[in-house]
Amino acid sequence: MSVRETFVDEGRYIFTAEIADDDGLPVYAAVHWTGTAFDPDESFLTPLRRYLDVHHEATEVWFLYPEDLQPLVETLKRSPRFVALDTVGPTQYRFFAVTVLGTLEEQWAALSSIDHHVDDVLQSGLRQLFRDSESLALSAAGFHFAHPSGKHSEYFIRASQAVSRRHHSYFIAMTLLRRIPIRDAQHGDGSIWVDTASISSLGYAYADLLRRGGVTTSLQVESFGGHDGVDLTLKPGPADVVFVSGSTSGSLSHKIIKAKGVAEDQIVTLFYLARATWDEARGLLLCNVTSPKPVLSFSVRESRLDPYDSFDASDCSLCNNGRGVVVLEGD
Repeated sequence: MSVRETFVDEGRYIFTAEIADDDGLPVYAAVHWTGTAFDPDESFLTPLRRYLDVHHEATEVWFLYPEDLQPLVETLKRSPRFVALDTVGPTQYRFFAVTVLGTLEEQWAALSSIDHHVDDVLQSGLRQLFRDSESLALSAAGFHFAHPSGKHSEYFIRASQAVSRRHHSYFIAMTLLRRIPIRDAQHGDGSIWVDTASISSLGYAYADLLRRGGVTTSLQVESFGGHDGVDLTLKPGPADVVFVSGSTSGSLSHKIIKAKGVAEDQIVTLFYLARATWDEARGLLLCNVTSPKPVLSFSVRESRLDPYDSFDASDCSLCNNGRGVVVLEGD
């Protein structure tokens, strides 16, 4: 988890995705996402220029941004940097405004259709973000983790790392727009429930993108504290959505659906890493970082991970081998 091929700062998140062209040959696109307002001048392009200096495989650059930033992007495109690249250089610059429904609408001259590539590209960005933010924690020597679900394992998903940078949060929020249906206006105001306060920034980013996209429903962010808070704290209404930060079993989302009667499209688990195939009856899943087959060689762009076993507390091989226990709790 130490190799970083992505870039994030206060103005953007950049990653490179592999795409098959019409002939099935690989094309590499450097995807530049910005979720908030920026100064549309030459200085804004400097980090991208530095990123491309060491990523020569990128033959396209995709600018992704919420559609309300279109005027700023139009100003940026008129800068000398882009005027020069209209006539020289091997790199194609493409501009995609993201709607409140999460669809990508290409601006200006459209090239080949990218509709069938979008989900793969965004999933690649999520997996690389997960890896480069070190969102999978390994226990110290001689110890393992007891998860709030009661399962034991050597790892746990700490999604707080994945949303600790603003443009990581906004990128994840943008991909959520594609997964979560907008609740009917008749439901009125609602809440975004998060299983741990450490991912609250994602809730605020998601609410901000909805507001800027013209959805006027007011959404507040509430933390319910994971498994322990389901019964007493979590009170989801018909206009609410629930975010589960990460899972190796889907047990928390299943518990919430069963105990609180929320619809399956009201709850989304952000990251999932397990041998078992995700069960759609446990709600929506944003990103499965599990490799469907053993990872034989490391790929900086594919970024899938080998699944790992978790154990029941009553039959934990790690406990039986004398490994110490680090107990994890919500909030």
